[in-house]
Amino acid sequence: MQAIYPGPGEGDDVYYDSDGEPLDEPRGGPYPTTIDLTPIGQIKTLVKLNLAYAGERVDANALAVVRSLPALEDLVIRGSGSGENDPVAFRNFHHLAGHPKLRNLDMGFARLTEADVVFLPSLPNLEFLEIGLTKLDKSVVEATLKRCPKLKKAHV
Repeated sequence: MQAIYPGPGEGDDVYYDSDGEPLDEPRGGPYPTTIDLTPIGQIKTLVKLNLAYAGERVDANALAVVRSLPALEDLVIRGSGSGENDPVAFRNFHHLAGHPKLRNLDMGFARLTEADVVFLPSLPNLEFLEIGLTKLDKSVVEATLKRCPKLKKAHV
């Protein structure tokens, strides 16, 4: 095990567990390959959620859990999936359709398709949107955004 996880190198910080034992890997890894968002779905009063760069570690229906958060107003699901060699991150954006309170949505740096943005007009309170570094045709995004009733600002 020591050969695989040699621990901190010379000059690196040393991290300790609750018993005072040094950890072999900073921050306590190794880490699970998938993140289960189900526990987050139980926090019905959650207003702001930042899942930046977590998309490649959640399952395809993770946004269904996010949709079950009735008080959510601010969601960051940016990151990973913008480059040709990057894994596709968040998928099944349609799960967010009709979310009653979502005001601020950051979908930047994601490999989006036209089907991924079609749900945006169904968000009755969407005011701010970030979609960056996508190969999606800008005219498609702009046409979709014109149908968003309360949209004040969009970075495309």
